[in-house]
Amino acid sequence: MCSLLGRYLRAAGYDAVIIDCPMDDRSIFQMAVKDQRKLLTRDKFLKNMDSDGETIVLLKGGSLDEWADQLKNEEGVDWVYRPFTRCLDCNCIFEKGSSTDAPVSVRERISEFWICPQCKKTFWLGSHTDRMLKKLKEWQTRIKKNI
Repeated sequence: MCSLLGRYLRAAGYDAVIIDCPMDDRSIFQMAVKDQRKLLTRDKFLKNMDSDGETIVLLKGGSLDEWADQLKNEEGVDWVYRPFTRCLDCNCIFEKGSSTDAPVSVRERISEFWICPQCKKTFWLGSHTDRMLKKLKEWQTRIKKNI
């Protein structure tokens, strides 16, 4: 579920690395420190590595909504920062593109397309992004909750 949170951070426009291969905790922590990133985790043992409390954000609660509230309230995440400017798959910033790689049925309805310069996929705004944007806006406008 933390990887889903990472995808939503990307959807909001944030540069978010998602660890999707086996790595030991020390390596993950060292990578976050080296890259000056916040490390989001539910792992209480990993949190113990962060002696100054500057790198690791221990996610509380058990749902995506609770984590979104926590990141907004504690870390200042703006859930509508720059929606859909990054590839959800590889994190690269989109470039304006053409519709040549989109299905004909999509090209007939959609006029704007973006290309990921790294994974070369073509993206457009549609029902999937509508649902995600609705969720991002919901998180942004939620009343602050105590966690």
